[in-house]
Amino acid sequence: MFVRLKDKAMIPRLHPHLLRHTFATRYLENGGDINSLQIILGHASLEMVKKYVHMNRARMAIKEGHFSPLDNLPRK
Repeated sequence: MFVRLKDKAMIPRLHPHLLRHTFATRYLENGGDINSLQIILGHASLEMVKKYVHMNRARMAIKEGHFSPLDNLPRK
């Protein structure tokens, strides 16, 4: 099924794990909490879920720079 979907969508890397990873990342970006994500993903411990938190923090730091009022002040 995924072979047909990736061909039709022209997404060469499409696979179930990528969709799961994308969901977890977006869930955290949109305010979801780590404990709920652990339950949703079915992980027994938080250690695996912490991987998504770490990745999300790095991604948010990059985005933050684009929207920071201090970064957009006129320079003399």
